[in-house]
Amino acid sequence: MFARAERKTIARKLTAPPPSALREIITSFGLSPTIIRRWEEAGLVAFERQGGRVVVNDTTREHLATVIELRAAGFSVKEIAWISDTLPPTIKQMRDALAARQAQTVSKPSTQLGSAFRETIKAFGLSLTVVKHWENAGVVAFARQGGRVVVDDAMRESLAMVIELRRAGFSVKEITWISDTLPPTVSQMRQALQARLAQSEAARARSIAGAIVAGCSRG
Repeated sequence: MFARAERKTIARKLTAPPPSALREIITSFGLSPTIIRRWEEAGLVAFERQGGRVVVNDTTREHLATVIELRAAGFSVKEIAWISDTLPPTIKQMRDALAARQAQTVSKPSTQLGSAFRETIKAFGLSLTVVKHWENAGVVAFARQGGRVVVDDAMRESLAMVIELRRAGFSVKEITWISDTLPPTVSQMRQALQARLAQSEAARARSIAGAIVAGCSRG
């Protein structure tokens, strides 16, 4: 009985498929299958498949290694996808972007190594999550150089106007409705804000007038 069970165990081992080469590679890189799937869905990597299995070769390894280098250098998944107009970006395109980012970092004094973009949105009292939500919705659009957001007066003014609209009661969707093209310009947003404030003031005046009339009637 035990001999038969042992023979079955040996047979299963002999007929079992070999371990996934991709799984071994990503484990050696310290990654997880979930991360790899996310990168593939985002277009950072694209795997050739044969018989339902990923083909693992030197190019696969180099591509993954380059993505890891970019992530370690501070690139977000979205920023890596923006490196090229076509996905996935090539190894050369990614290495060029990495070199540009490293050159920017080296050229800055140590006191200026913090992200100007992060410092700007922090000064406005915003979070990175909120600003990304606004960008995805089309409320704002940022110019980029070397994978980094260009921080200038136009960018600050646009953010300031969106904040004013939100404080005035505009939803993110309402801000996108201000213009037929996204993002709405600062001028368009300012006009919408003035119109909303005028409506609010008129409604307030009517409310006061109604209260006065009601008071007189009771008197």
